[in-house]
Amino acid sequence: MLQYILKRLLLSIFTLWVISLIAFGISQSAAGDPVEISLNKGEDTGGYSDVLSQEAYKNTARSFGLDKPSFYFSLAPAAYPDTLYRIFPKSNRQLVRQWIRQYGNWDDISVFLQQGQALERKINSVANRYTADSLIQLRNTYRRLKFEYQEDKTAPLMNRMTGLVSQDSLLQAHFAGDMASLRQSYEAIQEKQDRSKLHLPSFSWYGFDNQYHNWVKSMLSGEMGISYVEKRPVSKKLNEAIWITIQMNLLALLLAFVLAIPIGVYAARKRGQSFDRTTTLLLFFLYSIPTFWIATMALIFLTTNEYGLDLFPSLGLGTVSDEASFWTKLGTRLRHLILPVLCIAIGGLAFIVRQVRASMQDVLQQDYIRTARAKGLSEKKVIWRHGFRNALFPLITLIANILPALVTGSIVIERIFNIPGMGFVTIDAIFQRDWPVVYAVLMIGAVLTVIGILLTDILYAITDPRVKFK
Repeated sequence: MLQYILKRLLLSIFTLWVISLIAFGISQSAAGDPVEISLNKGEDTGGYSDVLSQEAYKNTARSFGLDKPSFYFSLAPAAYPDTLYRIFPKSNRQLVRQWIRQYGNWDDISVFLQQGQALERKINSVANRYTADSLIQLRNTYRRLKFEYQEDKTAPLMNRMTGLVSQDSLLQAHFAGDMASLRQSYEAIQEKQDRSKLHLPSFSWYGFDNQYHNWVKSMLSGEMGISYVEKRPVSKKLNEAIWITIQMNLLALLLAFVLAIPIGVYAARKRGQSFDRTTTLLLFFLYSIPTFWIATMALIFLTTNEYGLDLFPSLGLGTVSDEASFWTKLGTRLRHLILPVLCIAIGGLAFIVRQVRASMQDVLQQDYIRTARAKGLSEKKVIWRHGFRNALFPLITLIANILPALVTGSIVIERIFNIPGMGFVTIDAIFQRDWPVVYAVLMIGAVLTVIGILLTDILYAITDPRVKFK
């Protein structure tokens, strides 16, 4: 058994490592710029804003560790520089990839883009002293030029910029030399373009100081990364939310199991009778109703006098002063959790009853049950000692789903009832593109799922000695 557990632990570690790679890869390719999201308090403006200074951008990127390579190594076409991760902002990095993909000669492209950025900064500086439409046209034309890679589109834009500078005295006085240098570097890109390196691989080793390694270390340390929006450890943001969710889901699961086990066992004993048919019909009905619909109807008809009965508090967890007693705080929270817990328990109840009923029906037809009855054992002992223990396998299997459900199983309910649990925080993080929070929740769910599967296998052997570990 010990050998089996060690093998499963190693397999679980490998599984979690693969999940971490997938989660990190998705986070790297997620839409939006994390630095800009942070500087704009959760709003992505779709590009590098003029309002944001380069220094503020670089400092924020450094604080999140985004100025480091993504992984331990990279395998990319030789045309790409191994320091691509140092190009800021993120939109410029994507721009550089497109230019290299089109022309191949990074050295000339880097000179062109640096001169263009210098020209754009100079235009912004001159625009603070002068008001002229030609300045705006020149800046907008260059910005369009950055995102055009085909020669039949870039050449007309370059000619337009040259024409604007030559035809306007203000532009000519300030930008003639800069425009000539930009034109020269652009022509160098066209003349020296070389796509051959795009077909040659290049391997670069960055070491352990990379974004993935640091992210894994933060997950293992319990910090779970830094929130882009709040700029504090994700663990602190999730600390209160996770306990609220565990309390709510634990109560719902306990209620579901306490009700489902005796109902399922009794329905199996009364197979084909009116109780069995009635409960089966009712359970199919409950199982088919979406949880969000039950929650919405309960919120409308049980929390207000306008449509129904004002029996329960409507939203949130209630407000209690810090000086209130423990029992006052507990009572307030429980009153607010009654409806959410019932809504979660209804779906679980229907599923668990079906599992218990099916398993018990199979067990009650076995020979050892008839033997136990023939020996004169009471029906109670036959059902619970000999029957129910052997019917536990479906319930044990549910443990693999119970652990992650305690943390991530009530997203819709929390949103409907405005409960600040893990689901509520996760949805807010998705809308704000606060990816460290989202992927921390993903990893928590993955860890709990793996632990649940391992516990399930161990409980199989404890419940039934006939199960062998191989």
